[in-house]
Amino acid sequence: MSGVIKPVRRATKRPLRLMGLLLGLRQPSEYQPGTGGSIEVWQWTRPKYRLRAFILLLINALLFAGLGAFALWLRTGRYFAASGDAYWNAWWEAFDPTREQQLTLLDYLTYPIPVSQVPLMMVIIGLVMASLTAIPILVSMLYRLPYAIIFTAIICFVAMLPWLAATVTFCCILARWRPLQFSFHYATALIALLPVISYYALATRNASVSQVLPPVELAKLYVPWVLAVVAALASILTTAALGCTTFLRNRDYQTPRRIWLDAVAKRPDNYAALQNLVAVFLHEGDYQQALKTSERVLQLKPDFPEAYSARGSAYGHLGDFNRAIEECTRAIELKPSLADAYSNRSNAYAGLRDYERAVADCTKAIELKPDFAEAYVNRAVAHGGARRYAEAIADCTKAIELDANCAEAYNNRGISYAAIRDYDRAIADYHLAIKIRPDYSRTYYNLAVAQYYLKQYSAARANIEKCRQLGGTMNPAFLDAMKRAETRPTEGR
Repeated sequence: MSGVIKPVRRATKRPLRLMGLLLGLRQPSEYQPGTGGSIEVWQWTRPKYRLRAFILLLINALLFAGLGAFALWLRTGRYFAASGDAYWNAWWEAFDPTREQQLTLLDYLTYPIPVSQVPLMMVIIGLVMASLTAIPILVSMLYRLPYAIIFTAIICFVAMLPWLAATVTFCCILARWRPLQFSFHYATALIALLPVISYYALATRNASVSQVLPPVELAKLYVPWVLAVVAALASILTTAALGCTTFLRNRDYQTPRRIWLDAVAKRPDNYAALQNLVAVFLHEGDYQQALKTSERVLQLKPDFPEAYSARGSAYGHLGDFNRAIEECTRAIELKPSLADAYSNRSNAYAGLRDYERAVADCTKAIELKPDFAEAYVNRAVAHGGARRYAEAIADCTKAIELDANCAEAYNNRGISYAAIRDYDRAIADYHLAIKIRPDYSRTYYNLAVAQYYLKQYSAARANIEKCRQLGGTMNPAFLDAMKRAETRPTEGR
């Protein structure tokens, strides 16, 4: 039985990556929105994106510090608080809840620039307070809470508004509180603003000017704080509108196919966009369409080696290994440094069971591109075909080190473990592959085979059904063996 029931070896590489280097075009993954509905900037994990996010955060913090200094000037007439003991005395004066005469927000409107003389100050102060309120909340949602603390610290120690800082910090915590994580993220921010309304109500009570001004004039002094709340709400709603626009755009461009189909529709003679579309078809398993599109690429650019390499990959997937070798060889003749062509040709050699040539081509691909994870996976396939399982496991492990999300590496390492009857490790690797690619039908089948050998028939049956739902192919001999095993009186562990 063991001679019949074997895992399916993946003799073909993961198709060409979408070629970001082709005339500066990016890979579609860079256009896609984050997973899970997240709006955090850290969901994009590529170093260049994280560097941009950090630089933008730093610039925003510096600008926010300037805003804090401006807010201090509006209240005290000084851009910077005094140093040493004088600073802490001034800070405590703003914070001390036991003082008989509290500093209130209405003091902003009477000194150093009275609004009775400069009415525009009401608008300026309202917008400043709105910014001090809304920006940290948005930062907590986009960058996470610890980064928002930088901004609330500026409110506390630069603007010298400790009670506003405490209130906004509480708002930031609410914005990150899981029960308030609505599908419409900015509804969370609107709810998180509610404590600020309480703050403005409390921070304008018992002001000294309230005892000397007539009611109508006193009412005017509350206009900036109403404006601050309205402007904070408006800024968040504006951000929400921009977010919805981005969401709708990303929904339209949520798949690489749609990205490059749209690019080709707009620029039908752009061979680089067409070649990226070829890579999409390869990734989706639409090999006939990949060949058809690659013909158009070669019409536009007859000596384009990447197109020949992609055609070699498509022919290899279709089982025409000799034609695949011809196409890849042509690509290598045009561009001897094209690592993808060697890797694709190795798949064709492996399909013909010429494992030594397959290993040689993968080794050449790795020499040209040392961080080429797919080449290590393909060489592992060739080693596995030659029953050099230790070498296959080593190559898959190296591929995983280079690309932790390479499902093919886990799948093929699992195959090698299963070949040496280390089924527990094989199953562990299959589960990791499925975690990365839940639609990986081959892995479900391989997992079922390993579970069969461990007599885990119920689990094996579930994975067979999953493979069938995904349209995967299975060895009829294995299915017959499963039926016989399930009819036995008792089931193993």
